[in-house]
Amino acid sequence: MLLLFRMDANLRRGYLIFVLTLTYLATASSISLPEAILQRLKVGERIPRRPQLQIQEDAAFQRRMRSSLHPRIMAESGPTWNTLDGSPPLIIAHGGASGLFPDQTAGAYIYAASTSLQNTALSCDVQLTKDGYGICRTGINLGDSTTINATYPQLATELIVNGELIQGFFSVNLTASFVLNNISAVQSNAARTIAFDGMFPVTQPTDMIKFSLNTSLFWINVEYPSFFYQHGLNMTSYIHELISNMPIDFVSSPEVGFLKTLKSSVPKTTNLVLKVGETDKVDPSTNITYESTIIREAHKVQLAVYGYGFVNDPMIPIYNYSFDPIREYLQFVPASGSHIDGFLSDFPTTASEAIACFRGATPAVRLAGTKPFIISHNGDSGNYPGCTKLAYDGAVRGGASYIDCPVQMTSDGIAICRESPDLLIGTDVSTHSDFLKRLSLIRQFQAEKGIFSINMTWAEIQTLKATMFSPEEDFNVIRNPAYNNQEGVLQLTDFLNYAKNTSVGILIDIQNGYFLETEVDKNVVGAVLASLNASGLASSDRVMIQSEDSAILSLFRQVTNYTLIYRVVDTDVLVTKTEVSDVKALANFVTLPRALVQVASNGFLVNKTDIVDLFHAQNVSVFVSFLRNEFVALPYDYDSDPTLELDTLLKVYNVDGVITDFPATASYYLSNTCSNMKTQAIGGQQYGIQTVVPGALVTQLALNIQPPPPSQARLNVSNGERNLSLTLNAPSTSPGPNTAPTASPPSPQSEASRSLKLNITLISIIIASIIFHHFK
Repeated sequence: MLLLFRMDANLRRGYLIFVLTLTYLATASSISLPEAILQRLKVGERIPRRPQLQIQEDAAFQRRMRSSLHPRIMAESGPTWNTLDGSPPLIIAHGGASGLFPDQTAGAYIYAASTSLQNTALSCDVQLTKDGYGICRTGINLGDSTTINATYPQLATELIVNGELIQGFFSVNLTASFVLNNISAVQSNAARTIAFDGMFPVTQPTDMIKFSLNTSLFWINVEYPSFFYQHGLNMTSYIHELISNMPIDFVSSPEVGFLKTLKSSVPKTTNLVLKVGETDKVDPSTNITYESTIIREAHKVQLAVYGYGFVNDPMIPIYNYSFDPIREYLQFVPASGSHIDGFLSDFPTTASEAIACFRGATPAVRLAGTKPFIISHNGDSGNYPGCTKLAYDGAVRGGASYIDCPVQMTSDGIAICRESPDLLIGTDVSTHSDFLKRLSLIRQFQAEKGIFSINMTWAEIQTLKATMFSPEEDFNVIRNPAYNNQEGVLQLTDFLNYAKNTSVGILIDIQNGYFLETEVDKNVVGAVLASLNASGLASSDRVMIQSEDSAILSLFRQVTNYTLIYRVVDTDVLVTKTEVSDVKALANFVTLPRALVQVASNGFLVNKTDIVDLFHAQNVSVFVSFLRNEFVALPYDYDSDPTLELDTLLKVYNVDGVITDFPATASYYLSNTCSNMKTQAIGGQQYGIQTVVPGALVTQLALNIQPPPPSQARLNVSNGERNLSLTLNAPSTSPGPNTAPTASPPSPQSEASRSLKLNITLISIIIASIIFHHFK
């Protein structure tokens, strides 16, 4: 017997997949499919079970296809696995690719078989109808996973299930013919797309054969055998009959009594698996808790262990994995120690990636200029409060090739690193009652009121602590708060002094610079240049300057030789060759918002844009921002897997770099062994990351999703900005720890007079740098 443990720590697309999935839609669409494919679909009224001869012929073919390849044995050149039998962990597609499609449907099964490792198992949660036929549905209440609640609400009843009274729709009250011909499957997880609801009919266990692509294994889970016995339906007899008609590799159940009825009567090739949930739950067949028997016995007997409950979209995140599902799987196959024997996953493609491509992958420290660029966004801000030493340490450790400082200004002219000019984002300023009176509205910054750094002195800001910012908080997805209030705010000079002692590059992002220079009288450019000079980086080729303001970049272009990046802020603008030429006149790099590169509608990618190609045609390198790992930030096409978005941006769009809250995820991706399908972690089996084709799901499955209307507003690069003149600040110094906060910001007159005091040394360095680069 094997053990199936619940893992409470919740921890592609080839063209073939779309053609095969469309077989179930052929009768309802105008898409023409080859006759050979249509033959695999029974058109018309569906009868319980396919004709017996057809089942047996398909099953025989399935066995012949599998006989030449032992499903769990590695090639000699493969890695060592510390599973019970030395094979790589088995991937079990829980209901097929149920993270995207309604579970246990044609779409889910074909997608899983097409995009996962070759011998991935397909699973069916079998239930019995009142006339003794098996159907595949998750959950005893069909109202949660089918259209019956909407179409036949009068069929709802109340039944006792494992001692609990449940109201709903139950297979034991329905005939197989009714279920197969009158109701369809829907997505039962509220966090997932409903675009495929009602598209696929309910399946039977034998349907898995025709969807399996001939190499899959089969896993049958029987969740409620006692319930069916109580309603006069013999699940043991049904499983015996099913095994006689198709190869069943695993039968799992949480009920020991049911598994005992099968132990002596199933073939040796069928493994019996005890499914263990919460250890204080009662086994209805023995009336004994799992905690008192199963777990204790498992420690005494050598048993294979499978984990279930693996999903990419957990509602309660596990911070250890940085919202990266691949890293969750890897926790169960450590470099040393025992390995889990298999994963039951709603996202079998991700599980396959982890096992085939990422075992042994580690984020490596990357040098400045290494392509593709991995640029941090506020440091490793997905794991630590942004713009802190913790975040920058994490970014360097995670393999970032550049770390960034988004520059904000204080009222007394000090340049600081903060993710927003509004200190309500990312600091504990709201807990300081004395500062709440600074709440104001500055529409050039944002549409909401905030407490802005330009209204506070550096001495006052020094009293604040950094906190974690969760950009997906509206979806109740919260980042790790464990490091809140541990570090203060960094000056730009502090950041530069830290960065120059690493091997990575430096990106200085000047935000709202033109507004600060012209309307607030804050000398941002002078403050940045002074900080670079004070840190010994005045002529360093490791430094890149980014801004959304053409006047700021033009000024830097006049007086320095730094690499310049123009940042596009708007996500709804039209970019043509003319606008690209305008950017080219300012910079050789451009940062584009991800929503401008990959256009989505209703959560799906709708087409591949040509914006990256337009910039590349004029030799402008493209960065994309901001990448986030949280599943709610990803289009459904990516299976809630941030690795697939990275793969698409780098392979399909050919971007030159990514700006990300999670640099380690990007670094892991670049170190995977399957990128070019030349080096494989799974011996004897070919596998590559399934690159997403933007718009393919919408087009091939004829989803009723329209792209957003094209923007009529062209990107305005100059935005009417006048040229700025350079005024240099003296290098800023931090007030001592006993310096009292200034009661009010200095007057514009005194601020302006201080900014006129030029740093002669800095001017000399800049002139020398210009002369050197001109004549070298």
